[in-house]
Amino acid sequence: RFASIKQLHARFFKKLQDGRESQCDRWTRDRLSLLRRAGFLVAQKNYVTDESLIIPTTNGYLFLKRMLPNADFPRPISAIDFRQFEHDKKLIDARILFEQDPENQKWISERSLQSRGEFNEAFRDESLPDAVCIQKDNTTYFFELELSLKTRERIRKKVLRYVRILRSEKPIFPNLKFVEFICAKSSIFNAYKLETEIYGSLFKLTMLEDHFAKKEVVLS
Repeated sequence: RFASIKQLHARFFKKLQDGRESQCDRWTRDRLSLLRRAGFLVAQKNYVTDESLIIPTTNGYLFLKRMLPNADFPRPISAIDFRQFEHDKKLIDARILFEQDPENQKWISERSLQSRGEFNEAFRDESLPDAVCIQKDNTTYFFELELSLKTRERIRKKVLRYVRILRSEKPIFPNLKFVEFICAKSSIFNAYKLETEIYGSLFKLTMLEDHFAKKEVVLS
């Protein structure tokens, strides 16, 4: 959807060619400036945090489709939904950390999943997961970032939906093993634990602070 300059620096410019880590975001800003002048990116101001957020343009999307016609790129958003800003920003942080881990292979975002018919059919009218994560050994799992406490009925409905999908005789992904819920608060963690512990290894619960603390790179 979008990314901050800090996030783009961490994802694409942190490691220098000689193996050292960069100490500033100068090259990030220079490259972004070039791409903005070419019409591939735009910046939108977040007046709450006073930071610039970078969004791809339709021109950038069409250029990528011409260069890589077999790749599956989701269409760019027209504007940032600030109602979901904290969730989406933390999700980008989680993706960056996932992709920096050499044990991981691929992160498939919710927006990419929306274009896949088998996912829309499996989830019906319900919301898709935040991501599908594939590790180098092809172990695949759903990734869900939970920042707010939902009602017990909604949590139970979500858990049962995942149980149905994980136990299906026709899995939508090979080697689909479990769902990982990253919980921002202990109340959220405990609510999901109450509904998932009966299903054993089908669910993994992690506190948000623990998820980021175990990683080498600290983002926002």
